[in-house]
Amino acid sequence: MGLPGDLIERLSRREKIFLTGGAAFFVSLLLYGLSLGYSYLTDRIDVKERLIQQKERDLKEIVAIKDDYIQLRDRVKEIDTKLRVRKEFSLLSFLEGLANSKNIRTNIAYMKPQTLPLSDEYRESIAEVKIDNILLNQAIEVISAIENSPNLIKIKRLSMKTRFSDPSHMDVILLVATFEKIE
Repeated sequence: MGLPGDLIERLSRREKIFLTGGAAFFVSLLLYGLSLGYSYLTDRIDVKERLIQQKERDLKEIVAIKDDYIQLRDRVKEIDTKLRVRKEFSLLSFLEGLANSKNIRTNIAYMKPQTLPLSDEYRESIAEVKIDNILLNQAIEVISAIENSPNLIKIKRLSMKTRFSDPSHMDVILLVATFEKIE
């Protein structure tokens, strides 16, 4: 048996052209396959890189949500502790005491109490209070006393209108709320 070079020399011109064409076709087919494989791999890498970026954004969002959750959980614990300390608190009694201390008891047109259950453990105690014919500075004192109370009281809605008969006086409607622990 001879060397491959001897075999090629013994081939006719037509066989050499056919062999060269076949080799060129095979090399072309091999290069095409390699380019398809390379294209597939680069596409997969691009997809994986985009997925990694998306997952990193998702992780940052989860961490932010976790931080918010921890803050809210700590706030709930703090509020729960404050609610346990003030067991005998009544929103209406507080508002009546405030009205007496600010000398506006006679100006109170009405106090409408309401209770809304929030969960199995908590309820919201609400009082709508209408105060007629008071001065602006008296209204500010009442609002400030409610908002700065250590009893977890907040004003949910406030309406102030000047009186037509005396613009220096006003009518005020407050929606005051607090939370209560259900025992």
